Amino acid sequence: MKKNRDPQAISDILKQYQAKTDNKYISKEFQDYAYRLAMDLGGQNPRQTISMCMRLVKNKPRGLIESAHQYVRDAKARNKIALFLWKLKELEKESQAKKEKKAKINPEAAKKTKNE
Repeated sequence: MKKNRDPQAISDILKQYQAKTDNKYISKEFQDYAYRLAMDLGGQNPRQTISMCMRLVKNKPRGLIESAHQYVRDAKARNKIALFLWKLKELEKESQAKKEKKAKINPEAAKKTKNE
């Protein structure tokens, strides 16, 4: 038998799933993402981890960061931060190699990306 529920306001539903962050200084989306990433990676000094993640999220492509983060989540590592940074470095090397290979195949496309 189905329960008969009254419609709920969307704001009430979303309040149930709001993230609980104690940091009142977060004002941009990338800061929130970096904070969540730092909390997931853990570390002995959370303040350094948060600042490192802020810098990475602001300067690196989000796709590479998410791929490295997914790799760390799937792995059972003791030092998640070191594994994350290693994987991010490897992904950047792969990305750079693909760009160079594409530049060799199509030099005009490489000129366009350099000018942008």
